[in-house]
Amino acid sequence: MPEISPVAFSNPKSGDQLMHLKTVSPVASGQPNHTPARRIDNRGGGTNHIGEFYSRKNEEHLRYESRLERDLCFRLESIPEVTSYRPQPFRLPLALDNKLRVTTPDFEVFYIDHTRELIEVKYASVASRDDFRKRADAVRNSAHHRGYTYRVVTEREIRRQPQLSNAKTLVRYARFATLAHRNTAVQKIRENGGTIQWGAIHPKYLAGSAAAILDGLLTYDTSEVFGCRTSIAIVDEVI
Repeated sequence: MPEISPVAFSNPKSGDQLMHLKTVSPVASGQPNHTPARRIDNRGGGTNHIGEFYSRKNEEHLRYESRLERDLCFRLESIPEVTSYRPQPFRLPLALDNKLRVTTPDFEVFYIDHTRELIEVKYASVASRDDFRKRADAVRNSAHHRGYTYRVVTEREIRRQPQLSNAKTLVRYARFATLAHRNTAVQKIRENGGTIQWGAIHPKYLAGSAAAILDGLLTYDTSEVFGCRTSIAIVDEVI
Protein backbone atom coordinates (compact mmCIF):
# COMPACT_ATOMS: atom_id res chain seq x y z
CA MET A 1 0.00 0.00 0.00
CA PRO A 2 1.58 3.31 -1.01
CA GLU A 3 2.15 5.94 1.63
CA ILE A 4 0.79 9.46 1.19
CA SER A 5 3.41 11.31 -0.78
CA PRO A 6 4.38 12.80 -4.09
CA VAL A 7 6.53 10.72 -6.41
CA ALA A 8 10.15 11.75 -6.99
CA PHE A 9 13.67 11.35 -5.65
CA SER A 10 12.45 11.10 -2.06
CA ASN A 11 15.10 11.24 0.63
CA PRO A 12 14.80 8.11 2.83
CA LYS A 13 16.71 9.93 5.57
CA SER A 14 14.21 12.76 5.75
CA GLY A 15 11.98 10.92 8.21
CA ASP A 16 8.86 11.61 6.17
CA GLN A 17 6.69 8.55 6.74
CA LEU A 18 4.52 9.71 3.85
CA MET A 19 7.34 9.51 1.28
CA HIS A 20 8.22 6.65 -1.05
CA LEU A 21 9.86 6.11 -4.43
CA LYS A 22 7.41 4.14 -6.56
CA THR A 23 6.45 5.83 -9.83
CA VAL A 24 3.39 4.92 -11.88
CA SER A 25 1.43 6.40 -14.75
CA PRO A 26 -1.89 8.21 -14.10
CA VAL A 27 -5.22 6.58 -14.93
CA ALA A 28 -8.80 7.76 -14.88
CA SER A 29 -10.54 6.86 -11.65
CA GLY A 30 -14.02 6.31 -13.02
CA GLN A 31 -15.52 7.28 -9.67
CA PRO A 32 -18.80 9.25 -9.82
CA ASN A 33 -19.44 12.70 -8.35
CA HIS A 34 -19.81 12.37 -4.62
CA THR A 35 -22.24 13.58 -1.97
CA PRO A 36 -20.74 13.30 1.55
CA ALA A 37 -22.44 10.79 3.85
CA ARG A 38 -22.11 13.24 6.73
CA ARG A 39 -23.42 16.80 6.62
CA ILE A 40 -20.54 19.26 6.62
CA ASP A 41 -21.62 22.43 8.34
CA ASN A 42 -21.38 24.41 11.57
CA ARG A 43 -24.94 24.04 12.72
CA GLY A 44 -25.27 23.79 16.45
CA GLY A 45 -22.47 26.25 17.13
CA GLY A 46 -19.64 24.28 15.51
CA THR A 47 -16.32 25.94 14.71
CA ASN A 48 -15.11 23.81 11.81
CA HIS A 49 -13.09 25.53 9.09
CA ILE A 50 -15.36 24.48 6.23
CA GLY A 51 -14.54 25.12 2.62
CA GLU A 52 -14.31 23.70 -0.89
CA PHE A 53 -11.27 22.28 -2.61
CA TYR A 54 -11.12 21.77 -6.36
CA SER A 55 -9.78 18.28 -7.02
CA ARG A 56 -8.09 17.78 -10.35
CA LYS A 57 -8.16 14.01 -9.80
CA ASN A 58 -11.91 13.97 -9.21
CA GLU A 59 -12.71 16.88 -11.55
CA GLU A 60 -15.06 18.42 -9.01
CA HIS A 61 -15.16 20.54 -5.88
CA LEU A 62 -14.91 18.60 -2.61
CA ARG A 63 -15.98 19.94 0.76
CA TYR A 64 -13.63 19.74 3.72
CA GLU A 65 -14.39 20.46 7.36
CA SER A 66 -10.96 21.43 8.68
CA ARG A 67 -7.80 23.06 7.42
CA LEU A 68 -5.98 19.83 8.13
CA GLU A 69 -8.35 17.97 5.79
CA ARG A 70 -7.75 20.64 3.16
CA ASP A 71 -4.00 20.13 3.47
CA LEU A 72 -4.46 16.38 3.10
CA CYS A 73 -6.28 17.07 -0.18
CA PHE A 74 -3.18 18.88 -1.44
CA ARG A 75 -1.03 15.89 -0.49
CA LEU A 76 -3.42 13.40 -2.11
CA GLU A 77 -3.45 15.41 -5.32
CA SER A 78 0.34 15.09 -5.49
CA ILE A 79 0.39 11.26 -5.36
CA PRO A 80 0.32 9.62 -8.82
CA GLU A 81 -0.70 6.31 -7.20
CA VAL A 82 -3.96 7.87 -6.02
CA THR A 83 -6.57 7.78 -8.78
CA SER A 84 -9.38 9.43 -6.79
CA TYR A 85 -10.62 10.09 -3.27
CA ARG A 86 -13.83 11.08 -1.52
CA PRO A 87 -14.48 12.92 1.74
CA GLN A 88 -16.98 11.44 4.23
CA PRO A 89 -17.70 8.53 1.85
CA PHE A 90 -20.17 6.38 3.80
CA ARG A 91 -21.33 5.33 7.25
CA LEU A 92 -19.29 2.44 8.62
CA PRO A 93 -20.71 0.17 11.35
CA LEU A 94 -18.31 -1.02 14.05
CA ALA A 95 -18.39 -2.94 17.30
CA LEU A 96 -17.10 -0.99 20.29
CA ASP A 97 -17.61 -1.68 24.01
CA ASN A 98 -20.04 -4.49 23.16
CA LYS A 99 -22.25 -2.07 21.24
CA LEU A 100 -22.93 -1.55 17.56
CA ARG A 101 -21.90 1.97 16.58
CA VAL A 102 -21.56 3.90 13.35
CA THR A 103 -18.79 6.21 12.17
CA THR A 104 -18.06 8.12 8.96
CA PRO A 105 -14.43 7.95 7.78
CA ASP A 106 -12.89 11.25 6.74
CA PHE A 107 -11.66 9.99 3.36
CA GLU A 108 -11.95 7.00 1.06
CA VAL A 109 -8.90 6.73 -1.22
CA PHE A 110 -8.65 4.68 -4.41
CA TYR A 111 -5.23 3.56 -5.66
CA ILE A 112 -3.96 2.60 -9.09
CA ASP A 113 -3.46 -1.01 -7.98
CA HIS A 114 -7.22 -1.17 -7.22
CA THR A 115 -6.72 -1.20 -3.44
CA ARG A 116 -8.87 1.03 -1.26
CA GLU A 117 -8.07 2.81 1.96
CA LEU A 118 -10.01 4.68 4.63
CA ILE A 119 -8.18 7.61 6.18
CA GLU A 120 -9.03 9.43 9.38
CA VAL A 121 -7.54 12.89 9.93
CA LYS A 122 -6.72 13.80 13.50
CA TYR A 123 -4.32 16.03 15.37
CA ALA A 124 -1.59 14.09 17.13
CA SER A 125 -2.86 15.15 20.55
CA VAL A 126 -6.13 13.36 19.81
CA ALA A 127 -4.66 10.35 17.99
CA SER A 128 -2.40 9.55 20.95
CA ARG A 129 -5.26 9.21 23.46
CA ASP A 130 -6.09 5.72 24.69
CA ASP A 131 -9.81 6.11 24.02
CA PHE A 132 -9.17 7.15 20.42
CA ARG A 133 -6.74 4.28 19.85
CA LYS A 134 -9.36 1.85 21.09
CA ARG A 135 -11.92 3.29 18.71
CA ALA A 136 -9.39 3.30 15.85
CA ASP A 137 -8.77 -0.42 16.37
CA ALA A 138 -12.51 -1.07 16.07
CA VAL A 139 -12.70 1.01 12.88
CA ARG A 140 -9.69 -0.82 11.44
CA ASN A 141 -11.32 -4.20 12.06
CA SER A 142 -14.56 -3.10 10.42
CA ALA A 143 -12.71 -1.62 7.45
CA HIS A 144 -10.65 -4.78 7.00
CA HIS A 145 -13.79 -6.93 6.81
CA ARG A 146 -15.04 -4.71 4.00
CA GLY A 147 -11.85 -4.89 1.95
CA TYR A 148 -10.22 -1.65 3.08
CA THR A 149 -7.05 -0.75 4.88
CA TYR A 150 -7.36 2.00 7.49
CA ARG A 151 -4.96 4.65 8.68
CA VAL A 152 -4.94 7.64 10.95
CA VAL A 153 -2.85 10.55 9.66
CA THR A 154 -1.94 13.59 11.74
CA GLU A 155 -0.52 17.04 11.12
CA ARG A 156 2.97 15.59 11.60
CA GLU A 157 2.66 13.69 8.33
CA ILE A 158 0.28 15.92 6.39
CA ARG A 159 2.12 19.17 7.10
CA ARG A 160 5.67 17.91 6.77
CA GLN A 161 7.75 20.44 4.86
CA PRO A 162 8.70 21.09 2.16
CA GLN A 163 6.38 18.36 0.86
CA LEU A 164 3.16 20.20 1.69
CA SER A 165 4.27 23.58 0.35
CA ASN A 166 5.56 21.89 -2.81
CA ALA A 167 2.24 20.12 -3.30
CA LYS A 168 0.36 23.40 -2.88
CA THR A 169 2.56 25.11 -5.46
CA LEU A 170 2.12 22.36 -8.03
CA VAL A 171 -1.61 21.93 -7.48
CA ARG A 172 -2.20 25.64 -7.96
CA TYR A 173 -0.15 25.75 -11.17
CA ALA A 174 -1.86 22.64 -12.57
CA ARG A 175 -5.43 23.55 -11.69
CA PHE A 176 -6.48 24.51 -15.22
CA ALA A 177 -4.13 22.22 -17.14
CA THR A 178 -5.70 19.91 -19.72
CA LEU A 179 -4.36 16.57 -20.87
CA ALA A 180 -3.11 18.29 -24.02
CA HIS A 181 -1.26 20.89 -21.92
CA ARG A 182 0.39 18.13 -19.91
CA ASN A 183 1.47 16.06 -22.90
CA THR A 184 2.81 19.10 -24.76
CA ALA A 185 4.87 20.13 -21.74
CA VAL A 186 6.40 16.66 -21.46
CA GLN A 187 7.25 16.71 -25.17
CA LYS A 188 8.95 20.11 -24.83
CA ILE A 189 11.06 18.86 -21.93
CA ARG A 190 11.93 15.71 -23.92
CA GLU A 191 13.12 17.95 -26.76
CA ASN A 192 15.26 19.78 -24.18
CA GLY A 193 17.11 16.56 -23.40
CA GLY A 194 14.74 15.28 -20.73
CA THR A 195 15.69 17.77 -18.00
CA ILE A 196 15.13 21.47 -17.36
CA GLN A 197 14.99 23.92 -14.47
CA TRP A 198 11.53 25.08 -13.50
CA GLY A 199 12.47 28.71 -14.01
CA ALA A 200 13.56 27.99 -17.58
CA ILE A 201 10.19 26.59 -18.66
CA HIS A 202 8.19 28.91 -20.92
CA PRO A 203 5.23 30.38 -18.96
CA LYS A 204 2.68 28.80 -21.31
CA TYR A 205 4.02 25.34 -20.41
CA LEU A 206 4.09 25.78 -16.63
CA ALA A 207 0.56 24.49 -15.97
CA GLY A 208 1.14 21.42 -18.11
CA SER A 209 4.53 20.78 -16.51
CA ALA A 210 3.02 20.95 -13.03
CA ALA A 211 0.27 18.54 -14.11
CA ALA A 212 2.90 16.14 -15.47
CA ILE A 213 4.73 16.22 -12.13
CA LEU A 214 1.53 15.51 -10.23
CA ASP A 215 0.74 12.65 -12.63
CA GLY A 216 4.18 11.07 -12.21
CA LEU A 217 5.43 11.78 -15.74
CA LEU A 218 8.02 14.27 -14.52
CA THR A 219 10.02 14.14 -11.31
CA TYR A 220 12.06 16.38 -9.02
CA ASP A 221 13.83 16.23 -5.66
CA THR A 222 10.98 16.47 -3.16
CA SER A 223 13.36 16.90 -0.24
CA GLU A 224 14.09 20.43 -1.50
CA VAL A 225 11.81 23.47 -1.67
CA PHE A 226 10.26 23.69 -5.13
CA GLY A 227 11.28 26.83 -6.99
CA CYS A 228 12.88 28.39 -10.05
CA ARG A 229 16.11 26.40 -9.64
CA THR A 230 14.37 23.05 -9.19
CA SER A 231 15.53 20.51 -11.78
CA ILE A 232 12.68 18.71 -13.54
CA ALA A 233 13.28 15.41 -15.33
CA ILE A 234 11.25 12.94 -17.35
CA VAL A 235 10.89 9.68 -15.41
CA ASP A 236 12.48 6.56 -16.93
CA GLU A 237 9.16 4.98 -17.89
CA VAL A 238 8.22 7.97 -20.05
CA ILE A 239 11.46 8.45 -22.01
